[in-house]
Amino acid sequence: MKIAQIITRSDTIGGAHIHVRDLAVALNDAGHQVAVFVGQQGPFTELLQASAVPCVSLRFLQRAIHPLRDIRAFFELRQALRSYSPDLVACH
Repeated sequence: MKIAQIITRSDTIGGAHIHVRDLAVALNDAGHQVAVFVGQQGPFTELLQASAVPCVSLRFLQRAIHPLRDIRAFFELRQALRSYSPDLVACH
């Protein structure tokens, strides 16, 4: 199964980030294809790369509400997901 996991930020590493990383590693080990879609680049994308988890950094995806950036993030994420074509999308 092809799985996309989405999380908004990569500038910090917290509980949700560890959960996403551990889940992606376990799913990959179970034979699934997993990629993490994350806002920006930072310590979390470095952690994913060190764990051999493919990740896609999205320029406009962020945690803070900002109407213009949110619209841009929607279209950016939609295009990225269309390119990846996952069977399942998990949002964190």
